[in-house]
Amino acid sequence: MIVLNIQSDDRGQLETAAELILKEKLAIDVNIQSNTERFAYSAGQLERRKHHVLRARTKALLFPLIERRLREHFGGNMPELFSVPIVHMD
Repeated sequence: MIVLNIQSDDRGQLETAAELILKEKLAIDVNIQSNTERFAYSAGQLERRKHHVLRARTKALLFPLIERRLREHFGGNMPELFSVPIVHMD
């Protein structure tokens, strides 16, 4: 199992992604957190931005299919996508 993370400045994009992966039964459930703050250094300056995070539990083997479906749908406007393994779960 993994936690799929999809991040975007556009909440609507994450809602579309959630609907896509849930309709195709590519995830067990989805949570969207809005207005989280992201800090990064850019050109020697601290940059602070608000963005949205989608988290979903799914099987690791489904990651390539999820990535492909999202790329087909969003094309060049692909949100940030990565996963984290679930080590312990009851």
